[in-house]
Amino acid sequence: MSEQIDKYTVDFMKRLRSAKEEFMRISNFILKEMEFNLNAEITDDNKLVVKRNGADLDIKKLSSSERTTIALILIISALKSYFQTPYFVIDESAMTFDQKRYEKLLKVLTGISKYVIVTRSSEKLMLGRRPRNFEPLHKNFI
Repeated sequence: MSEQIDKYTVDFMKRLRSAKEEFMRISNFILKEMEFNLNAEITDDNKLVVKRNGADLDIKKLSSSERTTIALILIISALKSYFQTPYFVIDESAMTFDQKRYEKLLKVLTGISKYVIVTRSSEKLMLGRRPRNFEPLHKNFI
């Protein structure tokens, strides 16, 4: 059992190192491509550090599109290190980019995945109660 745990620990550390290296490789390229004046790195103690003009920044103080970009870079890095998938699914409503950056993001994503699927929900979605005569497809779904 101990040997198996050691094997998983070694594999985990290898993949973590790979994800960190992938993050370092792509983060500043994507930030530059998206025209953000930021640099990002993961330190030796695995902490995310974001800088502007050499000064450390509090991630909470970044704009929502800057935070979204950093999050996407982390996801992309993990994806490339842990498993290969031809699909990348993203919800357009979660993205806070202007049109120019949105198009740049799609170009970056299509360079990473064979298929990029963008979901979109209706802004006119109304929430309410189920009608009394509503029959779900299957009772366990609701």
